[in-house]
Amino acid sequence: MTTPDDTPDIDAPDAGGYDPRYDSEALLLSALLWAGERGHHTAANAVAQTLVAEDFYRPMYAKVYRVLCERAQKSKPCDSASVITALTSKGTKEGMSQRDATEMMMTLIGLQANDLAVTDYAHQVASKSYRRQFQRMVAHLGHIATEAPEDELFACLVEVGKGQRKAWERYRRLVSETG
Repeated sequence: MTTPDDTPDIDAPDAGGYDPRYDSEALLLSALLWAGERGHHTAANAVAQTLVAEDFYRPMYAKVYRVLCERAQKSKPCDSASVITALTSKGTKEGMSQRDATEMMMTLIGLQANDLAVTDYAHQVASKSYRRQFQRMVAHLGHIATEAPEDELFACLVEVGKGQRKAWERYRRLVSETG
């Protein structure tokens, strides 16, 4: 019998053999950067209407996405040099070091993802984010089942369910608006 501890976390940032060529987040960022290289902000602005940085599993990718969206919304250049400068100007708390930002851009630009696939990559990122949120909700319900008094269990379930419904509606909106 397989237990939850036996199941590998394929989304784990430390997973052995990680290859950004098979990562929807990396491919989305690459496609947005390639669009940015040509000054096309439409794709980033469309995706930014629903997809948020918190949808990204990898914090470094979330930082890049946040900067790309900020710059695209202001019609500022979204080429790799401009994104590196924006990331490093935020410091390592909000952004990243010059070395990390440069290596990240080299990786993302090197993927050469087609910016025509931005919508598909955004759907993939949203889908994975929704599934992770669902997993967190299930774990939270398990915690509630153990910790909450019996007379509060149903109210807690309803509250968690409302949050899950909002997450589902946001996911469906992204798929329908950009699909």
